[in-house]
Amino acid sequence: MTIGVIYRPFHGLGEVLASDPALTRGALRCRHLRWLNAGFFFQRTFNLFNSPLKDSLKIKKGLFEQATEQFYFLKNSSLFLNFIFNGVNHIISSIYMKKHLFYKAFVTFLFLLLGLTVFGQKSTDENIAKTLEEYLTRMTAFGFGGAVLVEHDGKIIFQKGYGMANVEKQTPFTIDTPYPINSISKQFTALSILRLEEQGKLKVSDPITKFIKEVPEDKKAITIHQLLTHSAGFGDNYAGANISGRDEAVKAILNQPLIYPIGEKMVYSNDGYELLAAIVEIVSGQPLRDFIRQNLFIPAGMKTAGFRGEGNFWKNEEVSHPYNYFVDNGSPQFDKVDWDGYGSGDMVVSIRDLFKWELSLRENKVLSPSIKQKMFSPYTLFRENWHYGYGWFIINSDRGTTEYYHGGGDVPRGFTSSYTRYPSEKMTIIIFTNTMIDEIGFLRVVKDDIDAIAFGKKADLPPSFINPNSLRLQKYAGFYQTATNEKFVVQFKDNQLRIGALDQNAINFLTSPDKTVQEILEKNNKLTTDFIEKVSQSSDQTMPFQTNFKSLEKKYGDYKGYELLGTYSVAPAYKVFTTFIKLKFANGDEVVRFVRRGDNTYPLMGNPYPALTPVMPQTNENFVGFYPILKKTIQLKFEINKNNEVISLSLDNGNQNLTAKKL
Repeated sequence: MTIGVIYRPFHGLGEVLASDPALTRGALRCRHLRWLNAGFFFQRTFNLFNSPLKDSLKIKKGLFEQATEQFYFLKNSSLFLNFIFNGVNHIISSIYMKKHLFYKAFVTFLFLLLGLTVFGQKSTDENIAKTLEEYLTRMTAFGFGGAVLVEHDGKIIFQKGYGMANVEKQTPFTIDTPYPINSISKQFTALSILRLEEQGKLKVSDPITKFIKEVPEDKKAITIHQLLTHSAGFGDNYAGANISGRDEAVKAILNQPLIYPIGEKMVYSNDGYELLAAIVEIVSGQPLRDFIRQNLFIPAGMKTAGFRGEGNFWKNEEVSHPYNYFVDNGSPQFDKVDWDGYGSGDMVVSIRDLFKWELSLRENKVLSPSIKQKMFSPYTLFRENWHYGYGWFIINSDRGTTEYYHGGGDVPRGFTSSYTRYPSEKMTIIIFTNTMIDEIGFLRVVKDDIDAIAFGKKADLPPSFINPNSLRLQKYAGFYQTATNEKFVVQFKDNQLRIGALDQNAINFLTSPDKTVQEILEKNNKLTTDFIEKVSQSSDQTMPFQTNFKSLEKKYGDYKGYELLGTYSVAPAYKVFTTFIKLKFANGDEVVRFVRRGDNTYPLMGNPYPALTPVMPQTNENFVGFYPILKKTIQLKFEINKNNEVISLSLDNGNQNLTAKKL
């Protein structure tokens, strides 16, 4: 759906409007209306007011009545329009005796334009909300979970949770669900530093040696500013992992080699922000979490805001769980607290309360103007059109405006989120997602579409479907095989029907990889089988996956061999491929999936079927599957006999049809 409405009959007026964003925003974002001309406005005014002016212009009667059939927002706004028109009528009456006929018409046109802008904006926001609701409802059926908030021009036009925060307990995800925002937390650590600077306790130009003892010689020149802007030369080695003490964590971080000279370039580093957390504690004499809660959370009214591992701070285990490939990876509410993420990504908050923080950024009650100016200034170049401030990316958008953005992610656990501010366009968009397919979080799937819809542009919707609750979905579950031996599985789990594959040909049918991608899939198959053969024959405990392999032997008995299921092209554009292999032991089997992204490989467990994706009914027998990352649709039709038993499955991937009998 595209959205706008201003025809520019007079160039001077058009130039005035174009120079004032406050005037043009509502008008230019109402493109679902047809273009109008000045005659329409004149005709409407003259007909309503029954002014003698209408006779002098000789415009055909009934034009407005025909046009309003296409402009529903005018028909639903008659009281306010009458108010506007009566005001215009009063003005026209007062100037009627003047000789300048077109001056009167121009005044009338301008008043009507302002009225239509107000109602055009209201209608636009309502349409945006409806489109977002339809888009996210459909996407939730195919794997999305989380919450979305969109605010425009001082009003929240959309806020809603989708899917489950806890599938096992059937706890819905709402706008009040506490959620780990990961790296979005960095702004709160940065602001703690700036608050201490405002109190005169430090300067961002100070070297870290002023606060931290025993700094290695090659790092003594690092300043607080360089830590804030990721330009201190650190990489991201997660040096604070499994370390609970501050001094020990600081030592581990500082003992890392620098990967670039100090101040030379920006390299995103969580470790640098963990050093900032230590500096806040040293200077303030408080734990970082207490300082942030006292100085930022409480003044902003953020009641749900806390930190990972704070356990009973939230009741009833209400913090969102993350899901990767439909596998629950546990709530961060009870995470073990260490310095990996401390100050760089450990905050938990609901989307409603994060918007309270957004409101505090616009006021001067919590933060002074000077602090905000420092925070949102571009300091270091990240990539073209992207700079980093203090805890925020500053982006030059393709619309010629400035965006303030930060994302957060816990990969491969399952969380991805974003917080984007568009000050000149008076828009804020916050997205939380708690679902992921291997290394690709659902934020990558939905963010561009949500942004497009919020700005009145078109976004492709997932397939439509009917309510599945009236159907006995369990009867469709089972294994299916074609005459050419492609094997499929239809799974019923968590009140949802899903389809997956059991061999490479079936995977290729469902996901339709091109020839180049198919070659990559075969390469990954060989890499995985070669690797498993080496692991099974080695006793080297330092070898990757060796510890996992020995644990499986302890659980299931002696290793007997493997069965390759195939490789699934999760996201070819991001070079993410997952190979599924079934390891067979004396007393059981275990499917392991090896996720590869570029040169990085890691094993995950818990889901035995490649290319698994949700399936939704379109009729009692016709279903549709959808791969959100690939944007790939599969049509399914089940054949049912006289005894109401499913006997076969027909599949259509858009290029090929297959029929598989139920085993």
